[in-house]
Amino acid sequence: MSSKSIDITISEDKMRALLSIHSDGNSFPTKEDIIDKLKEKNISYGVKEEAIEQIVDGQKNVNSIKIAEGTPPQKGKDGKLIWYVESDSEYSPKINDDGKADYWSNKKISQVNKGDEIVTKLPPGKGAPGKTVTGEEIIKKGQDVSLPQGKNVAISDDGLTLKAKINGHLEYEDGKVSISDVYRIKGDVDFSTGNIKYNGKIHITGDVRSGFKVESEKSIIIDGNVEAAHIYSRSGDIHIGLGIVGKGRANILAGGNLYCGFIQDAKVNISKSVFIEHYAINSEIYAGEKIIASYNEGLLRGGKIYSEEGIEALEVGSKKNIYTEIGINFNYPKFNSKIKELSEEAKEKESELELISKKINFLNLLRERLEELSPEKQNEYKELVEKAKNLKKDLKALKEEKAELSSSADEDLKKKAIIVQNTIHNEVDINLGDLQFNLEKRYKNVKIYRDSNNISIQKLS
Repeated sequence: MSSKSIDITISEDKMRALLSIHSDGNSFPTKEDIIDKLKEKNISYGVKEEAIEQIVDGQKNVNSIKIAEGTPPQKGKDGKLIWYVESDSEYSPKINDDGKADYWSNKKISQVNKGDEIVTKLPPGKGAPGKTVTGEEIIKKGQDVSLPQGKNVAISDDGLTLKAKINGHLEYEDGKVSISDVYRIKGDVDFSTGNIKYNGKIHITGDVRSGFKVESEKSIIIDGNVEAAHIYSRSGDIHIGLGIVGKGRANILAGGNLYCGFIQDAKVNISKSVFIEHYAINSEIYAGEKIIASYNEGLLRGGKIYSEEGIEALEVGSKKNIYTEIGINFNYPKFNSKIKELSEEAKEKESELELISKKINFLNLLRERLEELSPEKQNEYKELVEKAKNLKKDLKALKEEKAELSSSADEDLKKKAIIVQNTIHNEVDINLGDLQFNLEKRYKNVKIYRDSNNISIQKLS
């Protein structure tokens, strides 16, 4: 009795089919037997018919002979990120035309506006498809990439692009892209950073070294000191955690307020108020509103200190007669422009009245000579007298309005005072508008203000 067996195994990935035949020699499988067995196993692709024919022709048992082979897929290209905005690069100085390095040139800062596209994703490619021995198509895509979404960035509707949700500075940390409304410098502004110019808020955790500039449209926060540097905030506040050691070359300008530990040998020009935690020494300070140094030492000594609204300090000047000039600039556009307008109008009316008075005097003299004026001259005389009467009435009203405005200005002047809670030393120059006064003795706990055209020194209660 003859026996034969056909065994076909398929690899786990279905990319190969292996044939084993065991026969006693009396009955060997035909090609049709093997094909039927392949169909039974659903093998329809990559069949090696030539190999089957050789096995059948040889009439010999075989073990795990490959008789079908699939086509492997070709992997697609990996996805990748395409950047529209570069992150901050390491600072490198600008090289001038003469070949010398400019270590004070501005650092390039990655700044974005709301809605700006930051990075987009190119999806992975599909590659060329493959096929298993059972006829199934295989696709091997390239590796995908994720959008590095952090804070204040949004993914577009198609899922491919990151966009800025706010105006700010691009930050890349821990594999994520974020937008911050504050540009942070961890450390000092020095030769490692160059000058800093940025439209948004700036936060510097260290110092600003001599010779460098920090400029912003908005607020600037400096945790350390400012040396002989230039700090400029166009519309925001400036916060200096420690103080200014200006060496006579520091310039601090702000459209808002200045909050500072101390000021030494610096020029300060602030549109709003200046708040000094400890002292100001040998500095030129101007504030569009107030200067407040009524904490801790509360000392204003040396230099020129002026404000528009008032000054408060614990101590002004020194026992050693260090020159100190302190004052209030009285700038009243709402009063001054109106008073000027009234004065000019009054001047015109006075000139007109003077001319009319001359004409009236002439007609009086003419009447004496002729005994009687002609009807035409009599009418002219009446008109001139009426005009003179109205002009005098107008001039009186103008003078009253001007006096009322001046009185209001005087009352306002009294509110804008220099208040010294402890001591203001002698040899301090006081300037209140166009009035100057040099203190010949020391005063304690006083309010100094302008009362009309006098400087008054009043004891605080």
